[in-house]
Amino acid sequence: MPLWIGILLALLSMALVIQLLRLKDEGVPQRVFLTGWKDSRRVWLIILGWCSMGLLIRWLGFHLPSVLFVFFAVGFVERKPWWVALTVAVLTVLSFYLIFDVLLNSDLPRGVLWQ
Repeated sequence: MPLWIGILLALLSMALVIQLLRLKDEGVPQRVFLTGWKDSRRVWLIILGWCSMGLLIRWLGFHLPSVLFVFFAVGFVERKPWWVALTVAVLTVLSFYLIFDVLLNSDLPRGVLWQ
């Protein structure tokens, strides 16, 4: 099954590249690359958040670092109100819990502190 998912992702990626090239030929203006400090700042903030989440998962498990990362991404990177960021973060991690822990019966990392 993972092989077929990988093949599907590769085909969809090629379709996106073909679509991008087709739009370029039609003269449609597009922003493909980072054009300034604001765009690259957002990318680096997300990378920093991912790295922090990766370091925290070992000690805090999956759920709390995920809430913190999504809250950071929505609240600080996307500059949404704190209540929107918190709602999105909690609902995202709750959906991960329901899908992986409950439906698929797959254990997400619990962390050193919770064992």
